[in-house]
Amino acid sequence: MAYTKPILKMFPPTSEHAAKVTMLTVYALMVIAIIFIVLREAGLFS
Repeated sequence: MAYTKPILKMFPPTSEHAAKVTMLTVYALMVIAIIFIVLREAGLFS
């Protein structure tokens, strides 16, 4: 278990779900930011 999921070892079992939600939120924000930058560079936003 420790070898297959080394990231989860840093978090206690109670905050494992919170850590996953946080990582997904950060990833989603990065995707939204990238999409916004691409659309702005394409000239869709004035």
